[in-house]
Amino acid sequence: MSRVAVLIVKFKNFVKQKLALLNAYSLMDPCDPTALALFRIAFGLLMMLDIPLERGLEDADIRFGDQNYCFFPLFPWVKPVPVAFACLLYSAMWIGALGICLGYRFKQSCILYLIPYVYFFILDKSRWNNHSYLFMLFAILLKVGGAGERLSLDSLINKYPPQTVPRWNYAIIKFQIFILYFFAGIKKLDSDWVSGWSMRNLGKHWVFGGLKPFLDQQHIEFYFIHMGGLCYDLGVGFLLNFQRTRKLGILISILFHGMNAAIFDIGMFPYICLASLILFRNADEWPCSWFRSGRSETLKPISSTPKNNVMKKSTRFLIFIYVGVQIFLPFSHSITKGFNNWTPGLYGYSWDMMVNSWETLHQKIIVKDEITGQEKFLDPDVWVANDRWSSHADMALQHAQCIARNLERYNISSIGVYFDIWKSLNGRFQQRIYDPRVNLLKVHWSPFTPVSFILPLLTQYSHYRDYFSTFFDINATSDVIFVADYPGLFLENFLPEELVNVTITLITGGIVFEENGINSSLSVSGEEHPVKSGKFHKVYSTHESPSCYMYRYTNGTEQQSMYGDESLEIDTLSEIQANFVKFMASKVEIFSRSVYLVANSYLNVLFDVPMVLRRRE
Repeated sequence: MSRVAVLIVKFKNFVKQKLALLNAYSLMDPCDPTALALFRIAFGLLMMLDIPLERGLEDADIRFGDQNYCFFPLFPWVKPVPVAFACLLYSAMWIGALGICLGYRFKQSCILYLIPYVYFFILDKSRWNNHSYLFMLFAILLKVGGAGERLSLDSLINKYPPQTVPRWNYAIIKFQIFILYFFAGIKKLDSDWVSGWSMRNLGKHWVFGGLKPFLDQQHIEFYFIHMGGLCYDLGVGFLLNFQRTRKLGILISILFHGMNAAIFDIGMFPYICLASLILFRNADEWPCSWFRSGRSETLKPISSTPKNNVMKKSTRFLIFIYVGVQIFLPFSHSITKGFNNWTPGLYGYSWDMMVNSWETLHQKIIVKDEITGQEKFLDPDVWVANDRWSSHADMALQHAQCIARNLERYNISSIGVYFDIWKSLNGRFQQRIYDPRVNLLKVHWSPFTPVSFILPLLTQYSHYRDYFSTFFDINATSDVIFVADYPGLFLENFLPEELVNVTITLITGGIVFEENGINSSLSVSGEEHPVKSGKFHKVYSTHESPSCYMYRYTNGTEQQSMYGDESLEIDTLSEIQANFVKFMASKVEIFSRSVYLVANSYLNVLFDVPMVLRRRE
């Protein structure tokens, strides 16, 4: 027997063993569908709100109405549709979400929701996040199950008798929820999270006001945000899945997601997680008990017929495949090397939620005439709605290609596109992420080979973060920017005039500071040089190893520190109320704009009424 044949036999035996385990769990046992139906209602309702807010309906005219707008598709053959058809797709998705909520033509409604959702999802990676991926998975799992059997218009119209659903309808969604939490916990075992560097300056938020008399900001962030988040993610999946600890898991989850909703602008994610807690309630417990019929219902097992037996085996096999894929994908980065940057993989399917925080110091896009050598600079914010491209190499290449296509429309060709992007990951030095000497239009990229133009993260200097923290504690009236650069490169920088008392200080390595054509060398750690505001200057890294230095300055106007957002701290009830009013007004404006766009798109398609489009400011 050949080696391949032996491997095939071993794989078949492995699959049979795992399917036997699934069978032992009694995945086909009948269960009351009330909790599943309640989750379906909540999911559909929240997705109706999600479509204008996070799926992009509100700004569809800006993105799809501009031929120069840069999308970042997962596959190159996925193209944007005209703006009117995009709005029609959004409206179809909204109708599908309504059908899911009401349980009307439930299977068809799921398909009507999923087709546009998947299209918009793979059209633009720059809008990805973990919960967008989660919502898609939930919609798929609801569609293949029996979530429409109870508390639905279908059951009323068709006069269904009391129905049950197989246990796997609950088990597969509970598995996905467990993966969401547990893998998020595994990702938080990262040294930056465990050391308390991933989520800075959240301790000043008003939700932690009750802790401030007892703990300072640093201890709140370390013990409650980092250690608390790690323990919650690793443990809550177990708490929810065991009867004795379920109520404790539900209580902790309500507190956790309530705080998330208050702190972060993450759309419907916390509310979906709260709604999913219904799935862990028994049929005779609140709220399920409110929606069951008054008489006791006997749960009859699914009949054993040849056809049903085949369906059971097929279902178990598909569940096994789904489970395997969901376990594999979050750790597939050793295969999809082309998506790896300073962090592994694309952000959106790995459950690495909040593990990494980015600070951007400087973005420069250089368009160079490859014939004359003339260089021009392009606004980094033009033709894009966010800067996710600046952190992911695959999207950086797509952005460079989009820039070249757009400029060609203006008869600008034979160019090279170069990115000079400076970022800090989890409080480290600001440093370049891409090699600014590389023409991105000539780079070969493959999803299965490492990226060639990424400059490595300078983790050897991570220990300086403790020094940064000490500096900020002592020098509360000054702002500081810490920079690291590779040998042979230089930073061209401009400091606005409102910055006063500016100095540049060498930390390690060696630099040459150039201003007004005059060079000054700094080679001793701690050596500093004054910097004039309102002018350009250059800083050359001259040492054989990377050089580290810092800018220290005082802001003439009241300005946020690079490490914090003072708006997080709200002290009075009147400020909370005022912010809530502004929040609600912004949401009303978003929904109003969404309704207008959909109405305008129907008029355009049916009666050729022109679409009134906004342009990005």
